[in-house]
Amino acid sequence: METSSVDLVTSFQAFHWFKFAKSLKEFRRILKPGGRLALIWSLWDQNDAASRAYTQLISEAYKAQEQSHSKPWLESLQYQLFWRGFWLPDFKEFQQRSFSFTQELDLTGLVGLARSQGFTPSEGEAFEKLVLDLSKFCDRYCDAQGQVRLAYRTRLYLATSP
Repeated sequence: METSSVDLVTSFQAFHWFKFAKSLKEFRRILKPGGRLALIWSLWDQNDAASRAYTQLISEAYKAQEQSHSKPWLESLQYQLFWRGFWLPDFKEFQQRSFSFTQELDLTGLVGLARSQGFTPSEGEAFEKLVLDLSKFCDRYCDAQGQVRLAYRTRLYLATSP
């Protein structure tokens, strides 16, 4: 891709897997002056009881297999944004926006959502425990139609290329 040829670079729910410094350097290279970088994550809203409980189940499932996975997000942009404050080298006009939405899922959807996380078990004993825990979770939080409502906070981080 040509230098200074792009108006907008986006990453939805994935930038924490990128190589932080290398990716930002490439974004700066391809963005036009005044071009925008938009980084977006949707996280379960911890002010909502069902979403907080779901987060806990996913966290426990991750810990069950933590030994076999590296932790690339410890040096990622997500780490920078959420634990150290919003900072992007060589970008300007930082903005943060937040939006709310909900999602309704049955047990099959909850299991599918858990499997989509990329760091939860996908087979074996740890996965079987996760499915059992999700079944109990569903029994506790589902409505009359068998749906659980999860609440999200979407965080949008914007920056401008110099």
